[in-house]
Amino acid sequence: VTGVTDGFTQETAMTTDSQPAESVLNSALALAKSNADATTLQSIATVMKYVTESEKAKAETRNLTRSASSEAFRFYVPVVAPLVSAIAVVGALVFQTVQFRETSRLQAQTVEIQKQTVELQSRAAEDTAWRDALKTLTQSPTVMSGLTGTTILSTYLSSGAHVDEARSIALSLLGDLQFVNIFGPLFAKAVAATPPDKRLPVLADLSFRLRESYFRLSAAADDMHPAPPANLPVITDQRGQQISNPLFARDQVNRQLTLVCEALRPALTTISTVPPPSETLGLTLWDCDVSGLTFKSLGLVSANISGVSVAGADCRRIIIKTEIEKRSTGSEQWLRGRVQYTRLK
Repeated sequence: VTGVTDGFTQETAMTTDSQPAESVLNSALALAKSNADATTLQSIATVMKYVTESEKAKAETRNLTRSASSEAFRFYVPVVAPLVSAIAVVGALVFQTVQFRETSRLQAQTVEIQKQTVELQSRAAEDTAWRDALKTLTQSPTVMSGLTGTTILSTYLSSGAHVDEARSIALSLLGDLQFVNIFGPLFAKAVAATPPDKRLPVLADLSFRLRESYFRLSAAADDMHPAPPANLPVITDQRGQQISNPLFARDQVNRQLTLVCEALRPALTTISTVPPPSETLGLTLWDCDVSGLTFKSLGLVSANISGVSVAGADCRRIIIKTEIEKRSTGSEQWLRGRVQYTRLK
């Protein structure tokens, strides 16, 4: 076969590896037509058989490759598809979380900016209202010491940016109010707006000013002959002019001082350290009950104590440089009964 097919081999040697099988078959058929020798034909048939089997093997290889690829694809699809879906879901969640956080941050910043804007607007409106209130208060002494002025001040004593200013004005005004029905509400709000550790000096100072007013009004009343009716707030003097009735005003001041003395008891009770004498300078206690209190070396400099019940009170360490009035009714124990336990300075 080799000898016979030498020509075919040489002709097709270069084509079998580089040309398609169809070209090889065509060359074999052409050789068979030109050579009718049986042996040659048998050789050609054998070659064609090998070519055919080779093509079949290649086709089967391709089919197996495709089948293997298909099987691999079918294997990985059920694994990869859920994984891809899971990654997509996780990615979406991460994106949504980041977006939500960013949105929340922007919303928080917006809310904070709006809050600050509202606070600034509110503060500006409050400042404007406070300036208008001061203008109203300073129109005349009558307005400031009257119901209108005390009502305006009371609105600023509860809260706001001007509590300290309103408290300072109110405390200054309280020593000059004539009517106890105007004094009482303003006094209660002014004390409530004062820090507990600052109340004792504030109340001591106010009691001193009211005491001085009481004595001044008493002197003015003593100079009047005949004495005017005590129930009239305004009277007519000898020149026909209307003036404040000192007897009426003195009674109002006395009632105001009673309110202050009632507020002084809790202030004295809450003393944690010995206050300097300057904080209790001029302390005035009239007709009130301080029984059971421990005065803790309280320095009563320029104080005025009258009709004060001290039953059970520890007065042994009081440093006294003051006026003490003796009062004793029944079994009550008054301050004069405890003077022997004090150290006079």
